[in-house]
Amino acid sequence: MLTYYLRRQIAHKAARENRRLTLVEVARETGIGRMTLTRMADHPGYNAETVNLDRLCRYFGCRIEELVEYRPDPAESEPSPKPKRTVTKGKKDAAAEKAAAQPKPRGTTDFRL
Repeated sequence: MLTYYLRRQIAHKAARENRRLTLVEVARETGIGRMTLTRMADHPGYNAETVNLDRLCRYFGCRIEELVEYRPDPAESEPSPKPKRTVTKGKKDAAAEKAAAQPKPRGTTDFRL
């Protein structure tokens, strides 16, 4: 899952420029919709377009690693392997094997498939 550090980057830029910076201003300056920026900031795993990531990196003057981080989603981790079942033979299975192991009397035919 991708995690976006948009609010962190906004705080860094605001501190560097010694002013208040809002999502509305970032939206206006980058051409990215305010709702898109809100989703990126508030919803981990949001599927952002690469063109928007490029615009944000250019605007903040940062590398992609400073804006986005990949974290494995614990819900999507591989399930643990299931234990192998041991099958015990029932009375019918044991009787069938015993009958199959015995020699057939002469003149009889077995039509089982």
